[in-house]
Amino acid sequence: MNKYQNIEIIDFEDIDTVEKMHQTFKLKLKFPDYYGNNFDALWDMFTSGFVPSNLIFYISDKFSKNDRTASCKLANIRVEFNKQSKFEIILNDYIKESKLSNLFADEPLQFGLRGDKGLWKELENKFSAYKWKDEQQIFKELKTEIERILDSSIEENKMLYIKRFAKGGMSSGKVSTSYWLRIGIPTLMARFRKIKKADNKR
Repeated sequence: MNKYQNIEIIDFEDIDTVEKMHQTFKLKLKFPDYYGNNFDALWDMFTSGFVPSNLIFYISDKFSKNDRTASCKLANIRVEFNKQSKFEIILNDYIKESKLSNLFADEPLQFGLRGDKGLWKELENKFSAYKWKDEQQIFKELKTEIERILDSSIEENKMLYIKRFAKGGMSSGKVSTSYWLRIGIPTLMARFRKIKKADNKR
């Protein structure tokens, strides 16, 4: 499995207290027994290699409202971690209308560069109503299609200009290969997992 396919989701829909948050982190990310169940200890774990290649937070209003201080501390840790890490803790993307047959229905909260939105739309046009089998297939086929569109590998960190994606603005038409490998594709893989889990509960 490619390192970028290594995804862990922390879904705060099931977390309503800071105590439960620490328990969930410890269980899912396999923190050692001596984990201190506090934010200093959480930072130590994150910066000591206990974060998988792609860690995605689905933050719920329930957790944020119950403990605004904890929510702010977690947000600050995420920002600081992303400043110094080669991987990224991804904040929840917005999934309201998305479903297994169209993972692209809802745009993510943030793109890398302005041209990434154009690439998102082009991928949606190709894969709308596509029947994904699993996360491995999503990674492989999306990566192949993105590299075809860009005529470039996304394994290398590049900013590429695609004229048809230029719609005005400072980075108009520019696509970030790093965004798609580190955030875009993992976000769609996590979206598939989350929607499939919800469908199985129905």
